[in-house]
Amino acid sequence: LFSTAENPAMIEIITDLLSHQNKAKTLRNSPGGVDARFISINDTTGFKLFRDESRRDDSFDTQMRCLEIGYAPTLGEMVDLDGDYGYFTEKVETAESRFPQYSTKGRGAWEWWEDYRDDFSLDKIVHDIYEKTGWSFVDSHLCNWGIKNGEYIPIDFGD
Repeated sequence: LFSTAENPAMIEIITDLLSHQNKAKTLRNSPGGVDARFISINDTTGFKLFRDESRRDDSFDTQMRCLEIGYAPTLGEMVDLDGDYGYFTEKVETAESRFPQYSTKGRGAWEWWEDYRDDFSLDKIVHDIYEKTGWSFVDSHLCNWGIKNGEYIPIDFGD
């Protein structure tokens, strides 16, 4: 885990990005899914933002379990901000950035899974995660994978 005590400006940055005057623009420019948005802080750090505290807590716990077995970005602290909930996390390269020919909307993200699951041993990774943590990475399409140290890892830890 990395600590905002080591870099207190992180709290100031995320507070500013989520301030009343900046929040709409921040969210519009941040990728996300049903439960969370990923807000880029800098080249190495991001912030996972949730509207629901229990979803944040579950995602954090799942990411921690995956990190312990080498299949997740490094974690930072959990933060509560005026009705928003989140945590800092390592920013890794997205699989999506390597495959721009696949649309992030509609079927394209799932076609990537079918085309590359064997090439990158994605089924093995999903199986290892389930065997070692009990978490089923069922939403394993293109947008939910990252690359860390040359290896594919999940970057979405929701249900």
